[in-house]
Amino acid sequence: MLLLALSACQPTLDGPLPDDASATEPQPWEYQAPTDQDPDYDAAMVEAALQQAIDVALQLHAGPALEGYRQVVAAADADCPDWYEQDGNVFWYDYCTSEQGTLFDGYGFFYEYDQVDLDGSGTLWSGDSLYGVATITTAQGQTFHAGGGLQLLTGQGADPESHAAVSDVAGGFLWTAAEGADDWLSEGLVPDIYLYSVDYPTYDGRGVYVDGGVSGMPGEATAALFTEALLFSEALGSVCALEPTGTAQIRDADGTWWMVAFDTPEEGGMDAALCDGCGTVSLAGQEVGTACADFSPWLDWELYPW
Repeated sequence: MLLLALSACQPTLDGPLPDDASATEPQPWEYQAPTDQDPDYDAAMVEAALQQAIDVALQLHAGPALEGYRQVVAAADADCPDWYEQDGNVFWYDYCTSEQGTLFDGYGFFYEYDQVDLDGSGTLWSGDSLYGVATITTAQGQTFHAGGGLQLLTGQGADPESHAAVSDVAGGFLWTAAEGADDWLSEGLVPDIYLYSVDYPTYDGRGVYVDGGVSGMPGEATAALFTEALLFSEALGSVCALEPTGTAQIRDADGTWWMVAFDTPEEGGMDAALCDGCGTVSLAGQEVGTACADFSPWLDWELYPW
């Protein structure tokens, strides 16, 4: 009876409309052109945020997460977790607790490379690669979480005096035992970034390639995104060792994304006056000023940047 009473109170589609129905009718949409007024631009803030992103970029390598994974997997035993093999790759897939009290939940591929030509270039790569969707909790309550893939490799080419390195982090990773350590896991940063480096000690020449970003940063910048940023020293033929190719996007504390485009071309020469470590800043496609930064940390290392 209650259901019937409620149904009787519902309006019907063919019933009369209320007197003020015209107020709910769709109204024509009119385009509002943007004004010519420049957005507020705080050069000091954008430069501080850009420098913060530059200083942290090469620290966002896969090493800390790989070390955390090694530590928790060391608590496995013969029965937990279960291991499988597919196309030559060994992985675990399970929900279990090992004899040491470590809980494994999910799956994980871990592969060690030892002098492998991965791309047919003749460079022999060594290092580790991890891909997984897993949460591993130790008996002490420390948690390692993987939600993606990462790798950290070093390479040796035909030139015995050359040293190359690759780091790739894609996805989310957590290692609570890293608290107190000086790395991105302990600082709560979330990188999704590809890093490549090369060093020729004989020529005192080196270079880096940075593509990707990071979120969770404190300070002026909360997030940053580098797009095909390549920087290398004059000893390797660079036309400008003060700023990279590509762009950097910086998100400030208010959520605004600032685009910084640098002057160094991907190939060919450039006006020497433009090699000044500064880039053109734009907001929503509108140029608003310039920002300068110090990229020397990207070339201030030996053999490997991490």
